[in-house]
Amino acid sequence: MTAVPGTSSLGIARWAQTFEPGIISGSVYAVPVSRRTEAARILTSQGHRVHVDFIVSDDGQAVGITPEELLRMSEQVPAARFDVHLIIPDQAITEPVLTAAASAIHAVSQIRAETFALSAQAMETFADLLRSLRDRSVSIWAEVPVGTDPSVIDGAEGALVMLIESGTRNEADRSQLRKVVTLAESTNVGIDGGVTAELAVEGLAAGASVVVSGRALFELTK
Repeated sequence: MTAVPGTSSLGIARWAQTFEPGIISGSVYAVPVSRRTEAARILTSQGHRVHVDFIVSDDGQAVGITPEELLRMSEQVPAARFDVHLIIPDQAITEPVLTAAASAIHAVSQIRAETFALSAQAMETFADLLRSLRDRSVSIWAEVPVGTDPSVIDGAEGALVMLIESGTRNEADRSQLRKVVTLAESTNVGIDGGVTAELAVEGLAAGASVVVSGRALFELTK
């Protein structure tokens, strides 16, 4: 583990060092709020990407990273390569949810983001706003949730294959990696959700180019 000074040490698990730079995307949602900018700084210093989860509740509240947090991280870690994942309740897209999601997308347009992932339904809902991200060379990726098995992705430059249900902390479903093999034939693919060192290796072997990891990647010790 590579640590930084403080009352407790935040670091990156050694297994991440076995991957080429740019493959690992560390989910800063996995660390305490007060350490997220620090986590972004450590990831960037080691050549990793920074994964940000915008999670919006049914009533439009930000459950994950807030737009303000993202902007602060970007300002304090200007070299960071951000991957952003918008998670909204597709079955309850109320006005508060629309407002919160639009705020998140606006924040992404102001930073150095490389990918922006969201559900197929959300892609349709926010089609106009996504054009502004594409104008800034942000690659739009379609979230592939557990329970769906598409062979191709339309209207997106990549696919984020979920190994768990979005926004949960369940154990990863290894069988979801079969989707990576198929999708990697035609698009960029990332994997996300409960990814361990072993699953990261398997995901890369299946054809993934980006591996999102949080709980298995960060180490916080006293």
